[in-house]
Amino acid sequence: MADEKAEAKAQDGEEAEPKKGGKGKIVLGLLAVILVSAAGAGGAIAGTRMMGPPQAAPAPPPEPKEEEEDQGGYSGKVNLVSNFNPIVIDFHDPSGDVHHLKIAVSAELPAEMQEKEFELYSPRGREAAIIYLRQLKWENAIDPKKFDEIRKGLSEVMIKALGKKRVERIVITDYVAQ
Repeated sequence: MADEKAEAKAQDGEEAEPKKGGKGKIVLGLLAVILVSAAGAGGAIAGTRMMGPPQAAPAPPPEPKEEEEDQGGYSGKVNLVSNFNPIVIDFHDPSGDVHHLKIAVSAELPAEMQEKEFELYSPRGREAAIIYLRQLKWENAIDPKKFDEIRKGLSEVMIKALGKKRVERIVITDYVAQ
């Protein structure tokens, strides 16, 4: 509608009114772009100064050698593990109350041992564990000071029953006394 009025005035011989605010908007837009750019550059410079000089990443810790012993006296690489089903042993304390010991063990096998072949012999190891654990007294089974002795004794009888060429180590993975 404004354009129609301008055309009508132009036909009457009058000059059309110039549009207002065209240059002001351009100047305002350029000023906004300059301010935003300056703020971004200033933030980048200030940020790098506040962070300080870049530091080198810490060197990774050296990998332990295979010959070094891990915690608990274990050493070497584990090739294959075979888990035994949990064993539950009933105990009677001196007052006649019944208690239970649940123990789960795993066998670390040598590299040349196949798990299927080991499974044929695993009942021997389970039986040896049951015989050993049934000979314990309840007081010893729950005594934390006796745990290492029990661990070593159990490992010894199981390895003997399974054969040293079939198993490298016996590891207790669960030990619950109730």
